[in-house]
Parts: sequence; C-alpha cells; structure tokens
Amino acid sequence: MKTTIGGSGFTTRRTCPLCGGATWKTGYLVALVDDAGEKLTRCVCEGCMEDGPEGAALRMRVQAEQLREQAEWLDATAPEVAAITPDDWTTVEQAHAFQRDQDREFELAEARAVLEQDARRNGGPPPGFVAVERDGLPAGFVESDGIPF
Repeated sequence: MKTTIGGSGFTTRRTCPLCGGATWKTGYLVALVDDAGEKLTRCVCEGCMEDGPEGAALRMRVQAEQLREQAEWLDATAPEVAAITPDDWTTVEQAHAFQRDQDREFELAEARAVLEQDARRNGGPPPGFVAVERDGLPAGFVESDGIPF
C-alpha cells in the first residue's frame, strides 16, 4: 500500500476518507492505493500526510471510534426523530423563507449603516428622510412621508 499524488485541475473541498478531517487543495489529490495499484481512497488531507503512515493510522483509529459512537447515537435517536410531528419539523420551504428574511434584514441593516454614515458626514439625514429611534437608539431613517426605508 502507498499514497500517490495526481493533478486534479480544480479545487477540492472534501472530507478526508482516513481521518474525517477537512481537505482543501488546489491542483492536486493524494490517494491511497493498494499493492495492485487500485485506488482505495482519494483526497487524503494534509494532516494525515504530515503525520505520516503511523500518525495517519492513529487518526484512522480515532475516526473509527468516533464513527462507532455516532452510529450508536443515530440508532438510539432515530425512533425519537421518527416521532416528531409535522408541526415540529422544519421544512425546506421554512428554512428558505427564514434565509430570505435574514438576507433582507442584513440588506436593510447595511443600507441603514450607509445612510447613517452619510448623515454623520453631512451633518444630518439625507434630503427627504428623517432620523428615527427605537428604544432610544438610532434605528435608521424613514422617508419624510413616514414609510420606512
């Protein structure tokens, strides 16, 4: 058994098949091959490469123990997960809606920050806007007609 190196032509971001660690490489892949030259794994991480054969074997044993523990937890927890009601299960649609709301909040916060920065520079809110506060703290600006920015 040995390791070999080869070009990939692209960036890889994978989980190391030996230790479970992260691997992020540009332009090369390190593979574990058997004595007949058959590729057993690819994307060996830098940690395993740095630790050498004995260190990589130790990392593999640690990973194997963690996987056994995870398998036990998965087996034990599966019945409880199966009993979750639809009302208590987050759907993909809910997650996407949450992300859209988070993105919108971020965009609004970013816009408020730009307006506040401009207001500080110019000595007041932009024309057509008035400053508003929430809980006594600056909360941004609304257009003079009262519609939030």
